[in-house]
Amino acid sequence: YRARGVAGIKDAEDFLEKHEVDYVIIGPRPKFEIDPRTLITNHGTIDGLDRKMKDNLKPLPELTISNPDIRYFSANDALCEKENECVWQIDGKLAYRDGNHLLPIGSEYLGRKFAAWYEKRPKAK
Repeated sequence: YRARGVAGIKDAEDFLEKHEVDYVIIGPRPKFEIDPRTLITNHGTIDGLDRKMKDNLKPLPELTISNPDIRYFSANDALCEKENECVWQIDGKLAYRDGNHLLPIGSEYLGRKFAAWYEKRPKAK
């Protein structure tokens, strides 16, 4: 179920709870202000771009969840260990396909973070 906007999230919560579905809402992931490939092209190499990449990769606002018991996974938190210090490369390889979408290596990284969180997640009531 993909909800759009705050009203969509509330509708999704109501629907899933009414049908007693165990679920997780996944929040947004960080987004580049400038496409990372443009930054690499302009620089000529991925080497030496750490500060510029981190300066251009920003967490998006978290979703507003009406129920504090909701199982919510923050992709921002999973990809940004410190404020304005988000993962943009993994093992020297770019994690993003464009300004907003992860490459397989980035998706796998986020998936491992999700799996670890899921094992410890708040359980449905």
